Amino acid sequence: MSLSDIKVKSAKLPDGKRQLHLSDGGGLYLQVTPTGKYWRMNYRFCGKQKTLAIGVYSRVSLKEARGRREVAKKQLEKNVNPSQHKQKEKWRAIAKSHAATFEAIARELLRAIDAFEGTLVVKCALRMMPYVFTRPGELHRAGWNEIDFEKAEWRIPAH
Repeated sequence: MSLSDIKVKSAKLPDGKRQLHLSDGGGLYLQVTPTGKYWRMNYRFCGKQKTLAIGVYSRVSLKEARGRREVAKKQLEKNVNPSQHKQKEKWRAIAKSHAATFEAIARELLRAIDAFEGTLVVKCALRMMPYVFTRPGELHRAGWNEIDFEKAEWRIPAH
């Protein structure tokens, strides 16, 4: 028997129960817990029972949950695991949103510095480069006479 909007909205967890499952058919059900209501879908993939998290009720309506169930069934027909597909899409979206930002690129060029396994002098120079933004040759030829510790300045000669 299919669920209705009224049944979903009024669903409450009975006293003494940890959770309640209200089936909508086709593997879709509403899981009612003390913390909220969650749309889930049971399915079989490669002979194993799996559960797909579809969303949280109120943010995902009954109609939308049914639509997502149909999308998942189409993926299963194409021999695609809906849970894995959802995870891949989530990571693609995260990667796309962070891909070209200055922060993402900077966090990358710093992990690479931390992973560097060369000599200590070179590693220290690499770690210093993001702070001073000099050319490698300027850093290599730097002398103590160019550093003013009282003013916290490094004066590179024009020549």
